[in-house]
Amino acid sequence: MTKCIGCSACSAECKDKYGAAYGIFRTKMLRFESGSYPNVKLRFRKKNACMHCEVAACEAICPVKAIFRVAGDNGGMVEVEKEACIGCGACISACPFGVPQLDPENANKMEKCSFCAQRVAEDGKSTFCAEACPVGAIAFGNREELHCPGRSPR
Repeated sequence: MTKCIGCSACSAECKDKYGAAYGIFRTKMLRFESGSYPNVKLRFRKKNACMHCEVAACEAICPVKAIFRVAGDNGGMVEVEKEACIGCGACISACPFGVPQLDPENANKMEKCSFCAQRVAEDGKSTFCAEACPVGAIAFGNREELHCPGRSPR
């Protein structure tokens, strides 16, 4: 959060690569002010990015099992099989973070951040949002190697 300049390159790159409908964002930057006059700062926070929960409520509630966890050494991401999704919206009400969205231009199929699952799991590459970030506010890699110095990983 301290590095982000609010350019939304991450959102634009994700939207370009995955082609979500107008108004649907797999990731989006929220802008908010902090502090009080004359020391006001504009801050940014990433929104709509899936947390890829260890126990994903959206996965558990999906009546057709369209939501699944990607297998493999580079897996673990929570992904949706668009062809299987029936657009019922159960995942939306189950997600405590309000991440899943229904895409009205794609038969109400669920849309959310996939953590670039195919790219990461098969090729070991970084996410598109991390590659697009011009200031390195979004990092990709091994958690133990990325955590902030002086802070223990959770």
